[in-house]
Amino acid sequence: MALVLAGLVVLRKDNSAESASPTTTSPATTTTAPPSPPTTTAPALADPMAVASYLASPEEAGSLADNRPMTPGPIGKEPYRNVTVEPFACTAATVPGIEAAYGGTAFNGFAAQNVWDADEKFKIVQVIASFASEKEAASFFDRQVNSWDQCTDTAFVASIQGGGQDRASTGVMTKNDGIAVLPITPTASADGRTCERAITSRLNTFIDVRVCGADAGGDGVALARTIADKVAATR
Repeated sequence: MALVLAGLVVLRKDNSAESASPTTTSPATTTTAPPSPPTTTAPALADPMAVASYLASPEEAGSLADNRPMTPGPIGKEPYRNVTVEPFACTAATVPGIEAAYGGTAFNGFAAQNVWDADEKFKIVQVIASFASEKEAASFFDRQVNSWDQCTDTAFVASIQGGGQDRASTGVMTKNDGIAVLPITPTASADGRTCERAITSRLNTFIDVRVCGADAGGDGVALARTIADKVAATR
């Protein structure tokens, strides 16, 4: 699957008794049934076959861009392999859904999509992957956070196969309310365009997005939260 460089190359019971003449009765014998074993309910998980349904709609994406009409690209079912990044340590931190991050992992569902506006000044890459359990998704999130730490305040070059190159620099990664965020500033950005990477995990899914546009600060977080909230509704 090809990735378009987005700005770089979502009881009661009542009893009664009547009085009666005194009689001799034998005490009643009651039998108490053994308690039923406790029931366990499996935790709600996102369906690996339906992960694409959690991605932000064009309207939800447009709400991040002054409600501009947005065009959704096709949904890919496997990680991107057509982008390389130098230094390599910045690959996962700068490119959502890249094979370098997902290769060798046990994800069981995957959906990735590019979304853009008419003049391509606002671009989104949104990715969601599902795992067998909530614990596995959270563990993958932690590993990605550790990887992002290796790409703080770093200049990098992203090259797309058969396309051009984009040069940019990362800022400092922060983490708040379970969402990790990394600002990215293109080197040649005369119009003030910036990008924001954001990742989080929710239930058994990992959410991986990048938003690029004029002053994109906060947009990556908003997009990741939109998708995460859809996943949470599964519970």
